[in-house]
Amino acid sequence: SFFPANVQMNVSPFPWMVLQFAIINIFDEEYFSFGTPVDVDFDGAIDGPVYLLQPPRNGYVLMNI
Repeated sequence: SFFPANVQMNVSPFPWMVLQFAIINIFDEEYFSFGTPVDVDFDGAIDGPVYLLQPPRNGYVLMNI
């Protein structure tokens, strides 16, 4: 199980503009999700499940006008 924590803040410096600041995975947890069966050696047989590593701490700034 996993619990990534995210933080988001919206600021409106003008009536016609909104700035959104976000930090994703603030504690930099390593977690896996979205398992899928994969044929690693392309021989036509499913070799087993593969789990996707989710990104480390990251963030973005979005401006809506």
